[in-house]
Amino acid sequence: MHITTGSLKGKVLLTPTRGIRPTAERVRQALMNSLGPKLQGARFLDLFCGTGSVGIEAISQGAGFVCFVEKAEKNYILLKQNLSNLGVEKNLYKTIKTNIFTMKPEQLEGTFDIIFADPFYEDIKDGFETIYHLVWQVLNPGGIFVCEHGTKDNLSQFPGYQETKSYGDSQLSFFVRQV
Repeated sequence: MHITTGSLKGKVLLTPTRGIRPTAERVRQALMNSLGPKLQGARFLDLFCGTGSVGIEAISQGAGFVCFVEKAEKNYILLKQNLSNLGVEKNLYKTIKTNIFTMKPEQLEGTFDIIFADPFYEDIKDGFETIYHLVWQVLNPGGIFVCEHGTKDNLSQFPGYQETKSYGDSQLSFFVRQV
C-alpha cells in the first residue's frame, strides 16, 4: 500500500497480511480530494485507524495534527512503525491504543476539524450510534465527519448528514456539524 497524495506521495506503508480491510488507495485519494483545502492546518482524528493510512494521507496533505486511535495490538505496532519509517515529526501526531466503543472524549485531549472513522462494516449496524455520539462531542462547529461503511448501510437519518459517495463495495458518508 502506498500514500497516494501530497508530500509523502509514493511512500510505502506496512500492512498486516490479514485481519483488516484497509481503506483502498482510490477511496483514500477520493477522500483527500473531497476534503481539499480544508485539510490545511486541520486537527484530524482517525478512528479505527488500522495502520494509519488515512491519517498519514492527511498529514501528507498538510493537516496540522492527527490523532490516531486503534485497539488491535498488531495494527498499533505497524502504525507506530509507519510513522517512524516515514519520518513524520512527533509534534504532528498522537497515537492512542484503545477501544473506540468504550473510550471517553477526554482521552482525545481536544476537539477536531475533521474526523474519519473506518470501523469494521459489521460494527456499523449496532455501533454507529456510539461512534456518532463520541464524534459529535469532539467535532468542532463547522467540522466534517466522514464514515467509511458498506453499501448496505444508510446513515442519512443522523443529524448533519450531507451526502454519501460510493466506491465499489465501500461508501463514504459525510456529515457537517452546524455552527
